[in-house]
Formats: sequence, structure tokens, C-alpha cells
Amino acid sequence: MSLLRRRWMFGRKLSSQVGLTLTHDGMCLVACNNRTAEDPFGLSLCKYSSIDASTDPLAVLQQWVGAFDLNRACVTLTLEQDAFEVFQIDKPDVPEADLQSALHWKLQEYISYPLSDAISDVMPAPSDRHGRTSTMYVTAVRKELLEKRLEVIRAAGLEPVSIGIEQLALRDLLHHRLQALESVAALTIEQEVSRISIYDAQHYYFTRSIPMGSHMLLASNLSDRVELADQLALEVQRTMDYFDSYYGQAPVRKLYLLPQDTSLEWLTPELGSLIGLTCESILTSTERHSLDEAAALVPLAWGGLIGSMVS
Repeated sequence: MSLLRRRWMFGRKLSSQVGLTLTHDGMCLVACNNRTAEDPFGLSLCKYSSIDASTDPLAVLQQWVGAFDLNRACVTLTLEQDAFEVFQIDKPDVPEADLQSALHWKLQEYISYPLSDAISDVMPAPSDRHGRTSTMYVTAVRKELLEKRLEVIRAAGLEPVSIGIEQLALRDLLHHRLQALESVAALTIEQEVSRISIYDAQHYYFTRSIPMGSHMLLASNLSDRVELADQLALEVQRTMDYFDSYYGQAPVRKLYLLPQDTSLEWLTPELGSLIGLTCESILTSTERHSLDEAAALVPLAWGGLIGSMVS
């Protein structure tokens, strides 16, 4: 089951499948090989455009659709972290058929905007070390934000068939593309904040924010960078210790990094050494350098597409 995964059924065969991430400052469109190809789920198409006040996202997307013969292709849209919220909410005592509507109603206690303006979806939270599952994850997104993005997609000649979120896209990329079968952690490093999410092959466990981003790491001198890397490693270790203690699962075996700035390549081996884990970038060095600006959005669009292809 996926968070915020909604599907529209069509009575006709659509031509192809693509993944898309569309944010306030960038857009990334990808296509990839199927799971039986020589390079399973390898990228076969990747386009990126930055978005500012002078950019028309619809015009850019229409250009890509025309250039790559994607008219009426199926689109999996992946939402970035800033576009949605995830809440862990006690499971209400209602029939299974009423669970989603009951949890949607409870959202009004958590969100800062009217419930009528929210679209939500749910999934069970993983059980704790004692096998208890008493909570659900509920994802909420503003209806206006989602409808604007879907309007652009449809106007470009594409068909939205699935909507997912960043955490689940990364899970599917790690599991199906990178073959991460044991417990793993993904560390996303943005300008002002970092986020660590923990997964195994079947579950998304949780995400924790760390108030340290690329702005701090890159603005510091060399000695300060070492100290900041040590602090970041400590926060990552604390997160993994909580995972071990609360869930009682096999400990995290590998840490994957998703830095939004390629200047942070030094951090990957540094964190691996400090934590004592294998530490790798989600994208290979070749992929990072060839994609450059798109490096932050590619895994979202790519993983979201993979998730739709295997579901």
C-alpha cells in the first residue's frame, strides 16, 4: 500500500509510463527500463528544468511531450517533502471500511488549514518490537496545490495515473533499483535541513528532521566541516538507535545519501567512517555529474515511477 497513491482507470491502452516531480523551483521527467531489461529500471530518459518567475512549466512540459512522443503517456507524480505532511495517528475503533474517512476527519486536529482543503491517504504504521500496531500514517496535501499540478500535467497532453510521496519513492528506488533488501537509511540533505528516513524491503518506518543542511556544511571552513560532520553523524546514529530500540528489527546495514549539492561528495565517505557503516550516494558519481542540477529531483521521479511499474 502506498501513501497518497490514487489511480484513474482508462478503457484504452496508454502509450508509455513516465515519472514526474514538479516543485516550485524545478521539474524532472524520467522514463526507465522495465524490470526484465538488461539494466533493470535503468534511466532511459531524464529531463530537467529549473523554474523561476520567467519559466512557464506547461510550455516546458509540452516541449518534452512533443520531442519524445509522450502524448497521453501515463504519469506518476511524486510530491516532494514540502508539498505534504505525514502524521502518525492512533487507529480509531471503526470498521475497516470506515477507517480512511475516520482518519481524514481526525486530520482537523493536526493541519493548519480547513479540512475541506485537504486530500489525504492512509497506510498502517509498522508494528513495534512487541508486534503491536495501534497507529496509522496519514498523509495530507492541500487540494489547491495538487490540482494545480494535475492541471499542468493534463494540459501538456499527459495522463496522471498515480500520485506518491518522496519517502515511498526513495523506498522503491532503493529496493528495486539498488537491491537494498535489509534495513537501510536514506539521508536527504537540503540547504537548511536534512532528513533521515529508515526502510526495509517491505516497510517505510519513519522520517526524522535534522537542523543541519548544505548551507552550514559548505559555508564552514575545513575544521568546522569536520566538526559539523561529526554532529550530523551523531544525529544519524541516534536515529538508528531509536529504530533498533522501538521496532526491534535488524539494524540498519547501509546509509544512502541524497545531497542536493554535488559539492558535498566528501561527506559520503566521512559519514561512513564516523558511523561505521557502508555509506553510498543514491546516485552513482556518473549519474550525479551528468544530471547535476537535477540530482535532487531525479530519485523522486525515478523511484515514484518504479513503484508504479511494480505495483
